[in-house]
Amino acid sequence: MDNSTIKGLDGFLQFLSDSPKKMQDGLHVGLLAGAELIEAQAKANCPVAPPNSENAQLYHDYFGALRDSIRVVMSQKNGRAVAWIRAGGKTPNGADVYYAHLIEFTGAAPHVIKGRDGKPITFNGKSYESIQHPGFAPHPFLRPALDANEVAAIGLLDQSIEAALKS
Repeated sequence: MDNSTIKGLDGFLQFLSDSPKKMQDGLHVGLLAGAELIEAQAKANCPVAPPNSENAQLYHDYFGALRDSIRVVMSQKNGRAVAWIRAGGKTPNGADVYYAHLIEFTGAAPHVIKGRDGKPITFNGKSYESIQHPGFAPHPFLRPALDANEVAAIGLLDQSIEAALKS
């Protein structure tokens, strides 16, 4: 039998060997880029209103706490790269955005708000035993951001993997 040499075999085998790592690197870059695209749209969609009286006192009339709580979180889960766009929790300046899910999903029915521990509620510089909250309709900002950008985000992921494989 004749010994034959395949031209370029070593390069091809090296490409196959390097491909999983390159694909993983491209996946991380593309996943982050797509998530950041959706995050930017969610921030643009997000309603910005004056802070409630408690947050106004604590954070000096800081507007945009909900918007500023929107962030990308990436991790490895069961060997897979995962990206989330989250809203709520503490903002960088410490504001507590406990209501993000209400704005996105349900809104709130009209309800009475009472002070804690028998203390009055301060609203617009006046003290009240209770306040009738008028309620509000939901204002989705995360889901519309995903819906508007999912194709572009997948395109960024595809481009990143392709670029990584070509490097």
